[in-house]
Amino acid sequence: MIDLLVVCRFALHGALAFVLFVGVNWLGPRSKAFGYVSLHAVPRASDPPSTVFNVVFRAAAPVALVLLTATALYAVGWDPMVEGIWAVPVYYFGGSLVFNLALGRWLILNWVRELGQAALSIGTVALLYKRVIEDRDTLMPDAEAIVAELWIIVALFIYAVLNGVKFEWKGSIERSDRYIESAYERYRATWGEVVSAELPVKGAGPDPFVESVVYAVMIYEGFNRPPRVQRAERWIQRVWPGRPRTLGPMQVRSAIPMTDEQSVRVGVRRVAAVIAEAQDSPSSYQPSMYDVAHQVYQDYNPGERYAEDVAAVHDVLIRQHYPALAEALEGSYGSYAR
Repeated sequence: MIDLLVVCRFALHGALAFVLFVGVNWLGPRSKAFGYVSLHAVPRASDPPSTVFNVVFRAAAPVALVLLTATALYAVGWDPMVEGIWAVPVYYFGGSLVFNLALGRWLILNWVRELGQAALSIGTVALLYKRVIEDRDTLMPDAEAIVAELWIIVALFIYAVLNGVKFEWKGSIERSDRYIESAYERYRATWGEVVSAELPVKGAGPDPFVESVVYAVMIYEGFNRPPRVQRAERWIQRVWPGRPRTLGPMQVRSAIPMTDEQSVRVGVRRVAAVIAEAQDSPSSYQPSMYDVAHQVYQDYNPGERYAEDVAAVHDVLIRQHYPALAEALEGSYGSYAR
């Protein structure tokens, strides 16, 4: 016979882990001034890969949630629901790991940091559970807690000093390069013939500049909308057609269902058309290749942050696979080069 209390307890703790996941991902990007760093396909020089705040925030958030929730449950007399609450960070970090693996981000994750944060947070909660949380009386502050508060002030001072330290981000760059290389090889093997068939001709073959921009967009869109998500979007469009949605590897906006191949073909034509229009502009100003690529990114998404991210991916691609373009673009990506 199923124990209803156990089921309710498990459901509550699972819900807390989900709330934690949503909350961290909502609060984190709004805490960039303090040092929070989101996961990107390409790290930025302005965003060091690991500040003290970034690590402390991710590791301490589950601790704070468990303490506050346990206190609240004791306060309303739901003592049985506190039992086993130490498992909340286990569900949270386990779910986060599965989420990132499902999105194909295993190459770009800093496994030492991710597992270290999880171990620190889970270990802290487990220790507090045995020493503090299990006994409801210990959660209520008393006069002796004042001494502990003095130590908190000291800890905050040390944190403020350490948070100003910038860490070496070579490892983040290497992981990013491996991720982009892997994605490029995968997309080229899958869609190379389709892309080449739609590219404009330059000289003796397809235009390498247009090709490089196409793959940069595809890699970045695939980072944010991996194949599993794209399949879900395609299914939703078939079930509920009529509403424009971005679909397929090139995330082309369409109100009707579209196959992945159609998405790639339409996306390549779109990139080629924007580049041709920019290069054929009657203006006396001759745009650089950087300016032309920038127009493509903003045609896809007018946000400047989006353009910076795709430009950074493009910079990695041309250094790895388009040496002739790398020479021509020397200095053009100065603000994004790492």
